Amino acid sequence: MKRFSFKLQRLLDIRARREREAEIALGRALGAQTELENRLKALARESYQAEAERFSPQNNAGDIRVFDLYITRLAAAREDLLREAAQAELAAQEA
Repeated sequence: MKRFSFKLQRLLDIRARREREAEIALGRALGAQTELENRLKALARESYQAEAERFSPQNNAGDIRVFDLYITRLAAAREDLLREAAQAELAAQEA
């Protein structure tokens, strides 16, 4: 008896490979998104701690100014991370 041969097997193999590649791309995109979320949470904790320590009694005007500059830098870093997170979310949706 003649063995059955599926003529479109190559297409199925190609499709399966592309699906695996898409799953890998989605996993990477979601991993990057999660990493950015974790960095944002850590940045929020740092900012909260700096805000709390800024006006402690042992700080002089110079120390308060340093804290202000640090908080401003943290806010700028937060904006950058939010921009990156938006791009990562778009990449995850495309994947």
